[in-house]
Amino acid sequence: MSSFKININRFGAVFIDPDSLPDKTHTFHKWLADALPTWKQAGYLSAWVEIPEERAYLIQTAVDMGFSFHNAHGHTLTLNHRLAPNAVLPDDASHYLGAGGVAINENNELLVIREKYHNAPPGNYKLPGGYVHAGENIADAVVREVWEETGVEATFQSLVCIRHWHVDRFHKSDIYCICLLKPLTQEIVIQEEEIAECRWMPVDEFLAHEDVGDFNKGVVKTAVSHTGFISSEFDPPTNPTINQKGELFLPTT
Repeated sequence: MSSFKININRFGAVFIDPDSLPDKTHTFHKWLADALPTWKQAGYLSAWVEIPEERAYLIQTAVDMGFSFHNAHGHTLTLNHRLAPNAVLPDDASHYLGAGGVAINENNELLVIREKYHNAPPGNYKLPGGYVHAGENIADAVVREVWEETGVEATFQSLVCIRHWHVDRFHKSDIYCICLLKPLTQEIVIQEEEIAECRWMPVDEFLAHEDVGDFNKGVVKTAVSHTGFISSEFDPPTNPTINQKGELFLPTT
């Protein structure tokens, strides 16, 4: 008999508890051979297993038993098995999510950076920002990224706009959220590993700069002329796997 510990979600999917995986490949094979027909007969639609890096030797056994790769994150590979022919299995996440900050001080100066990477020319200024971490809200992420890159503390004010493009970075597209921030400090302490230069630049100078891209100019123009979308928290639908509030952006009235 199988000794897996399992959880069943509301879509009829069986999730094997990774802490219950056996140490031996032959035991893993036997447990799967016993469990898969039982789960199928019970009417479950799919089976999922997360295999940690330290038990990578179990991967081939899972594949031999009909599992397919779904995603890999950090030190874990997730595989799934279609138990019912009509089972709809969700794809892996299709996008990266990032956020950049438009921070303008009381002197109408914009916080800008020039990156060390990509051999950026001296005048190629852009907005500070970066990727949103898993489980992190956009409003928190942009404040964190601006502080990490520039040393400037700020608060989130509004979502200005969203850029969506298909850069095919590891087969994923990219969503970038431009946010208006209120700077709380002025002193700059650059992140030397990534940033070549950081400065407060007059907004008019930035908009007229011949080496600044049209995208960055456009979002700054939008930020200074529109209030954008404010952020508010909301409680997600009752779900034992969700233990934090969601983020909702609504237009100002």
